[in-house]
Amino acid sequence: MPSDILFPSLERVQEILQWRHRRPAQSLERQAHFLPLFATIPLPPACAGGPPEDVPLQVFLRLRQGPYSFMLEGVQEAIYRQRFVMMGTEPDEVRTISGTDPLDTLEPELAKWNVLTLPEFEVSRTAREEQNEEEEDRLEDYREIPLRSCGALGYVGYDCVRYFETRSDESIKKQKDALEIPESVWMFHSLLVAYDFKKSCCHVISLCPIDVMPEMLEKHYTAAAKRVEEIQDRLNQKGTFCLAADFSEKKEAVSNVGADGYKSMVRALKETILGMSLNLATLFLFNFYCFQNHH
Repeated sequence: MPSDILFPSLERVQEILQWRHRRPAQSLERQAHFLPLFATIPLPPACAGGPPEDVPLQVFLRLRQGPYSFMLEGVQEAIYRQRFVMMGTEPDEVRTISGTDPLDTLEPELAKWNVLTLPEFEVSRTAREEQNEEEEDRLEDYREIPLRSCGALGYVGYDCVRYFETRSDESIKKQKDALEIPESVWMFHSLLVAYDFKKSCCHVISLCPIDVMPEMLEKHYTAAAKRVEEIQDRLNQKGTFCLAADFSEKKEAVSNVGADGYKSMVRALKETILGMSLNLATLFLFNFYCFQNHH
């Protein structure tokens, strides 16, 4: 991959680390373990043929590898689609947490993933002395990406409510764990992809370790750049990719409370309503479907 596609350059990274070492020992800069490297990859023709709203899925299907991947799309003000769709695949680490408050386990783990904010992000366009408009435009794009490091990303099952609402602990313990699904699963990624609706391209964020000996920095920078090149190769795959799930083996649906348990919940709800102790009663039914990632 041409070196000029990455931002910042290796020379600039070396300058930033020299600046970092001059910061106070307890500063956020000194506690960071990674520096983000950015690259912008044009959208290949194979991804751009369909409706705009289908493009992120085509990008994601080309990127995903292995059993753990994610695509995160949001909205603004519950109406407007956000500019970026965040994606990740092949996490560096996967943590499964059950039987304890996930936040207690995640806090020390997240400390290992502190990312250094580039000094360029702290200075506005008007305050910068450089007049390179192309570089300034690219910097503005990177500054607007919502997840420049995703930290821990995953799901929290409903049963985790017992760690925050202790009165629910006993009732949850009495339930049969028929599905045997972990209470929470978390992924840690050192590479993220942001599809940009505004510019119809992909921004890649590859984290470069910086808690290394100076003579090892170039090796880690090259490895982070190599991962960006692999992403570019995946995006350039030809053809149309489709979601696939194997439903050939029919399995009986399993309830975690059973018919008798559900009837008991309904009876208790009716008694509560008739007793007028609640103005509004809502019964939530959760259906959890697990799809294996097929290729």
